[in-house]
Amino acid sequence: MNSLSTPLSRPRLGGAVFLLFFLLYGAYSYLRYEPHSFTRADPAWMAHAVISLAEDQDIDLRNQLGNDPARAADQTALGARGEWYPLHEPVLAIVALPFYLGAGINGLLLFKLLCPAATPTPPFLLCTRYAPPSPALGATILIGCGTLFLVYSYSFSQDLWGALLTIAAFTALAHERPRLGGVLFGLAVLSRYVMVAAAPGLLFLICLKRDKRALGRFLIAGAPFAVVLLLSNWWCFGSPWQTSYHHWQRFEGGSLQLVNQLQATFVKPWGVGIAELLLDPVSGFHGSLPMWPLVLLGLIVGAREPTIVAAFLVAIGQLLLFSRFEGYPGTPGNRYLMVSVGLAALPTALLLDRLKTLLWNTPAKKRNDL
Repeated sequence: MNSLSTPLSRPRLGGAVFLLFFLLYGAYSYLRYEPHSFTRADPAWMAHAVISLAEDQDIDLRNQLGNDPARAADQTALGARGEWYPLHEPVLAIVALPFYLGAGINGLLLFKLLCPAATPTPPFLLCTRYAPPSPALGATILIGCGTLFLVYSYSFSQDLWGALLTIAAFTALAHERPRLGGVLFGLAVLSRYVMVAAAPGLLFLICLKRDKRALGRFLIAGAPFAVVLLLSNWWCFGSPWQTSYHHWQRFEGGSLQLVNQLQATFVKPWGVGIAELLLDPVSGFHGSLPMWPLVLLGLIVGAREPTIVAAFLVAIGQLLLFSRFEGYPGTPGNRYLMVSVGLAALPTALLLDRLKTLLWNTPAKKRNDL
């Protein structure tokens, strides 16, 4: 464990990292900016949900879509009373609502800058527990600027929001704060159901301590979010066990057809899916994490560190969940792998720390020996 970054200094360092990435991503967004372009594709429907909350005090998108079935295509779910709910989880819309109420669509642009800028901070704080600040910062900059995080920093992306919460939960558990970890992970899963794939890694991290009370604190802290999920499913779709993905609306033959998205899209053969996630230049780790050779070396360097094993289990969980999924985004980098990409900062930091020791400390030691 690193002793150079004390608990008192970590919040200040984390704040500095947030400011650094706010400026970096702000400059990147300025270069890419066109009106409303940060809400294209999936984020557009989440922006509609924000507007619906502001204007109608609900998340029924029929008004925002002009009751036009063609406009609802592939991004809405049929509610129990005929509502057109957003297909994706609406927590991001609720969190971003104050920004919209304060500044309209430009408020969402501000939120879009704050969320990506905050995302590299938990990986940095995680790294400072096991490496000095300088290699931790170097690894965070590599992950924040050399991966899909840079592309998605210009997007009103709920995948980024979910990844931020999940990586923060992992970091809280690494710092032995199970209650905070439970709250963050509960909110993460409520915000993006697929974040549940990280559960094996997080539970492994808790079980390392052999502390039943820590496990209990984690589960109790996350339980209220599970209750909210079940109640919202019951209200919106008529059953606690039915989600928006069970009530997906597709526009076919001039009308909306009800489809179970889980059955329709998780159909790829396991072997094909795993190979694509590992090797495909667009949808795989290869395209999402271009510096994967450094990460692999870092995994070897830190193989005996249990937290590295926990991070690896998170990546395995995401790999297994999405190996059967059809319909990856066409943009460079797979947004469903964001948590694994963020946690890759830890093995990268350990590798940079080892290289720093070999390149700088060894020659000095030899001179002293002489």
